[in-house]
Amino acid sequence: MRSTFRPISNVHASVRLQLQKENMAQCLKDCWIPCKLSWDDLQALCRRQRLVCKQLHVSKNNFNEYVVEYLCNYRKIKDREFFLVKWKGYTEAENTWEPHRNLKCPKILKQFRLDMRLALLLANKPLDSTSLDASSAFFVLQKAKQRQKLRRWEDQLNQKCKHKGRMFVLNEVDLDIPPKDFTYITDYKLGEGVKVSQTAVGCKCADCVKEPTNGCCAGASEHRMAYNDSRQTANGRGWGVRTLQMIKKNAFVMEYLGEIITSEEAERRGETYDKQGATYLFDLDYVDDVYTVDAARYGNISHFVNHSCDPNLQVYNVFIDNLDERLPRIAFFAIRAIKSGEELTFDYKMTIDPVVAESKRMDTNFSLAEIQGTPTQRMRMECKCGVEKCRKFLF
Repeated sequence: MRSTFRPISNVHASVRLQLQKENMAQCLKDCWIPCKLSWDDLQALCRRQRLVCKQLHVSKNNFNEYVVEYLCNYRKIKDREFFLVKWKGYTEAENTWEPHRNLKCPKILKQFRLDMRLALLLANKPLDSTSLDASSAFFVLQKAKQRQKLRRWEDQLNQKCKHKGRMFVLNEVDLDIPPKDFTYITDYKLGEGVKVSQTAVGCKCADCVKEPTNGCCAGASEHRMAYNDSRQTANGRGWGVRTLQMIKKNAFVMEYLGEIITSEEAERRGETYDKQGATYLFDLDYVDDVYTVDAARYGNISHFVNHSCDPNLQVYNVFIDNLDERLPRIAFFAIRAIKSGEELTFDYKMTIDPVVAESKRMDTNFSLAEIQGTPTQRMRMECKCGVEKCRKFLF
């Protein structure tokens, strides 16, 4: 795509600084300095300033190449389609109307047509409209901006995660953007007042699964686990997680991570979360009710796993590296074969699976509201899982 935009000369120093950082990062090999702009943005800025950069593959031969960032409006004049284009590296004030034949971005065009169709349906407008009304134009613009933010968030998540698979972020329901106050982590974050013992506490089992000794294993030990409360799109369930490949029964799926806080701090935060109608507190009471995992602001992909009264995941206490009995890891395993594309869920009420013979002392009613003796009187919260076996309330 070629055009004749007039360059703006207020970013020259910024471009050189970013390129210097990139060169420095390459020279330092294992030490990387993050740039504030993406690779594509830097390319656009270099072309705009007529700066040759071998590292960015910008030369005099491609100075006049422009990249479509997204499409934000539409009109049809005498059977000719025109699209309002936002160009990468340029401000929205520099958007231009371009005929269809000028655009070499089939994926962006396909996505725009899908967004435009949805916008017209929502506005009760004919699908063959020759232009977009104000509300429809606003919708397609916000969808384009949302998609960019979700893509950046997706890249950030995948840069931080340590597993081999890739996470994909998709929102086909509303205009919600990534949560602002959430940091993706790959290990427990220790909160104030949390002290972890490095003493290894082992077991004497010949076979931890078939013949556990002294209740060392999560499936046979006498302990209780409880997940406190809920999390929250069109059915009110918020973000969710789907698998892109088939998961076998009993396979490990993910770990529940968050900030480790004291039980006292959990009680304080729980009152605040209750008022907000959502919380991510998970008690670590394998032997003592001392610590709680709070995944509200720090967590991993498990932060977005929804509740179901008929779940496909089961939660177990496991010990990896550190064997402090007060600090078990919370692991999700598949309780049945899970098909590709299926949403991953677990039961926030922690119903006992009789097949795996969980502890008889596990307090499955721990998180029910208005039960005498529970640490906090929780509000009854409506369940929206939609399964046939739905209990109608989370707690």
